[in-house]
Amino acid sequence: MQKPVVGVLLLCSLLLNVTAFGRQPPAADREEFVGPFPSWANAKSDFGAVGDGQTDDTAALQKAIKALGGAKSAVLFIPEGTYRITAGLTMVSSENVSIIGADPATTVIKWDGPGEGTMLFCNGVRYSKFSRLTWDGGGKKVTGVFHEWDGHTPGANSGNEHSDEIFRDLAFGIRAGKPHFMDAECEVLRCKFLRVSVAGVRIQSFNALDWFIRDCEFEDCAVGVTNDPGAGHFHVYRSIFRRSTVADITLRNAGYFGIRHNLSIGSSQFLDARDIGGWAVQLTVQGNTVIDTKQKLSIVISNPGPTILMDNVIRSRPEVTQGPVVRMAAGLDGEYVAVGNTFTIPQAIAARQRLMELETTVVPAASIQIPELPGTVTPPYVKRTVIEVTASTNATVEIQAALDRAAALQGKRPVVHLATGDYRITRTLTIPAGSDVQVTGDGYATRINWAGETNGLVFSLPGPVRATFRDLAIGGNGKAAGIVATRCDQPGARVFADQLGAHGSHIGLLVDGLENTDVSLYTFYHSGNNGVSVRVVGGPKAAAGKSTATRTAIFGGASSNSPFNYDVDRGGRLMAQDIWYEGSPSTFMRLTGSGTFTLSGAQISPGRPGPNAAPTDPGFAGVTLDHFKGRASFLSAGLGTRVMVLGDEAASQLLLLGVEPNDPQEVLVTPPPKPHVALAFSRRFASQQEGDPPTRSLPDQGNADPVWLLQMLEQVRGDLPRPLTVIPEKVTDLRFYRVMVSSCTTGVQLRDEQQ
Repeated sequence: MQKPVVGVLLLCSLLLNVTAFGRQPPAADREEFVGPFPSWANAKSDFGAVGDGQTDDTAALQKAIKALGGAKSAVLFIPEGTYRITAGLTMVSSENVSIIGADPATTVIKWDGPGEGTMLFCNGVRYSKFSRLTWDGGGKKVTGVFHEWDGHTPGANSGNEHSDEIFRDLAFGIRAGKPHFMDAECEVLRCKFLRVSVAGVRIQSFNALDWFIRDCEFEDCAVGVTNDPGAGHFHVYRSIFRRSTVADITLRNAGYFGIRHNLSIGSSQFLDARDIGGWAVQLTVQGNTVIDTKQKLSIVISNPGPTILMDNVIRSRPEVTQGPVVRMAAGLDGEYVAVGNTFTIPQAIAARQRLMELETTVVPAASIQIPELPGTVTPPYVKRTVIEVTASTNATVEIQAALDRAAALQGKRPVVHLATGDYRITRTLTIPAGSDVQVTGDGYATRINWAGETNGLVFSLPGPVRATFRDLAIGGNGKAAGIVATRCDQPGARVFADQLGAHGSHIGLLVDGLENTDVSLYTFYHSGNNGVSVRVVGGPKAAAGKSTATRTAIFGGASSNSPFNYDVDRGGRLMAQDIWYEGSPSTFMRLTGSGTFTLSGAQISPGRPGPNAAPTDPGFAGVTLDHFKGRASFLSAGLGTRVMVLGDEAASQLLLLGVEPNDPQEVLVTPPPKPHVALAFSRRFASQQEGDPPTRSLPDQGNADPVWLLQMLEQVRGDLPRPLTVIPEKVTDLRFYRVMVSSCTTGVQLRDEQQ
């Protein structure tokens, strides 16, 4: 056993009031439901479903599902009722469609078939949405929804959403993945899993990747979320687990995982990360509150990591008086970092291998209060004034007229609904300042495309911006910017996005000169941008080195095929968490200006360099800090490229913590030695000699002293998810829900009010 590098233990009797990441705001401002719309198909009136709990509605619902995306509608609405099915429903090769119920409390699909089966089987279903339904298995060994692409049906399963659903009395709530085929990029949002006998969510294929489980509840399940048996990876955020009989979360196969800001109450165990034969797992366990697990060991890490355990609170049952309650132990070696964790007993962490432990706190159990969290609050139906627009040859005039009508209803959140179709825009659409219009489509089947001159703009939003965009696609045709919001920087202002996509543009997202606005992006997808995918430029104060209230934070997502994914300048501040990147070109990012950047949880797999820049070329690196002035931290990341620091400025700071390169060659290339550049607690793939473990400890480089390391972790520990709360009416409140912006000069631009 190797002696810990650093151990800091603070005994504290101060009251620890765990409010769990702001999830109980004084005045919440939540999403709302504004359908159904006339363009939606109706399961009862259009297809003959009854919903009385007695009639067999299997045939009617199957007919309705098969018709989705055809001449009838891209959205199927299921009214209140209990819909009895006696056989499984199937969706095959469906794209840009939605199945939406009235409310999960009143809209139930109930299984009355054989003892085993699947209620809804999805093969080749992509960019689609399932929402506001209850899947009731009746206590039988059935699966609620199974995503399993067979590898030859047109369209791999990808880009889907499950939101505001209840999965109860099933063997599995949601399953995903067939070995070696793709079932990726899915968000599970505000769903509740009740009495699920095997697992609420099980990811079970190597290519079932980027599953984001957020704001969900799991009650009386065996396991909440798992990839065992099977493979694939997932991230779990701000979810509540109650009384899991096996564990809240188990994982078995390699990958990178973000387990962040969850609450566990009375479960057998919170996390069981099992041994996988020496393969490394980049694991971040951050900000979780674990209350009274039935097992003494609340967290078990049996793989070699690298693991970062950060700012968690674990309250043990009264009879547990000695540690450990966290055990991290692999076979021969392992890398473990524990920072800022709070326990109710001493010697709470045990690690057989390398452990760096900082700022551990022990408090009395009585001082830890159980957070009162709202849980899975279904967005309520709100009756708004709806202004309908359908695709026509005069779409520009008709949409602008609808936006102007909505502006006259300021304060009432009117809805401009764009039915399924292609809308050709030849002049800029303007949403007047202060208008709180909700521009809503029928999913990505509603397409607003620029058809005007070069150097155009699809949507202009002069500030303060109060608009909401929901369920639609915006295209610039390579000639126009997508959305430009100006004068959107006021104290208390925010830009909030859930499943915003920025694709195929020169710049995907540009945050330019803001000093007050909170820009929070959840499950943010960006790919194919030929310039920079995300660029954050600070305002005058940040450029002068002064602190500001603004931040840009990405909480989960995926990206691909962009030469430069992230950039900060003039003191800009950007954090990205749990991001998968793959594809060509061979670069990933290059920082040349100034600012603060953190990538926490990632897989970086750029394409191979060209013949003139081979992987062994000391002049090539996919990540470069080129005379950069500021801090850049890469945490819990798989690195399929090298990292280089150019320039001699002491102001250029780089931390690689808990990373894993894809090959055993040197990952950090920094001639000459730099004073604030370090690689620590990382692993590398081993040579494949008979009997060798697949990964080995990577020798540290540089000096990651504790004081400096804590400074480099400030951004990931401080830029936390924030709740939607009521903010003043005269400041920017711009929101995106499931919006794709593509083929633009700049996809989305947020600008200083002075510009």
